[in-house]
Amino acid sequence: MAEILGKTTLGEDAITVFADGNDYLRVARDVGPTNKKISAANLKKDFSGNESDTIDASGEITISNVQPVNLMSVDTFGAAVSDNLDTINGGHAGQLIILQAADTTHTVVIRDNSASGTGSIFTAGGAAFSLDNIEDKWVGVVVSSGVIHEVSRSNNG
Repeated sequence: MAEILGKTTLGEDAITVFADGNDYLRVARDVGPTNKKISAANLKKDFSGNESDTIDASGEITISNVQPVNLMSVDTFGAAVSDNLDTINGGHAGQLIILQAADTTHTVVIRDNSASGTGSIFTAGGAAFSLDNIEDKWVGVVVSSGVIHEVSRSNNG
């Protein structure tokens, strides 16, 4: 097997680790006689990420961070006093999303969409939850891209 700069091979049909020089790792493994590769593209070394988004006019935000756990500050559309969050776009299966209000004077209402069939958020018992304090937290797990199921909520304000 030839040596490639930035690549470590542990043996035939074993795990290969590639480093691209940007603090990313890519892991690939040969699978069976078809020699197909399974890879997790560009997983950052950090376990958690932070980002923020503002609800758009359609009641949506988008997850752009790829870390397994993502803390996201959410603000209302146009700095409104209150706004409904119906859809969380993006994310990958198994990713945990922790939402918090970006501003204590703006209330983000996380609404369940299981009955309406619109949106992507499924809350426990179908009950809405208001992030009305920056200390409040709502945790969801991405079931598939754009489908989020509630795991926990905490009204800390």
